[in-house]
Amino acid sequence: MPAAGPPLTEQAAFGLARCAQTSGRATEAIPVLEALIREWPTAQSWNQLGLLHDGLGNLAAG
Repeated sequence: MPAAGPPLTEQAAFGLARCAQTSGRATEAIPVLEALIREWPTAQSWNQLGLLHDGLGNLAAG
């Protein structure tokens, strides 16, 4: 039986978002998270997207 939790693609997108934000490349992760949200809209996905926009000072996007 597979382990419960987010699908691998969601975990990968979060990893990309965290790495991109840390390295100052958050704009590259935003489209990845937006695509993920279209397929798997979770609170964690929306929160991560909001954190990326907030980190960029893009408050109008939220």
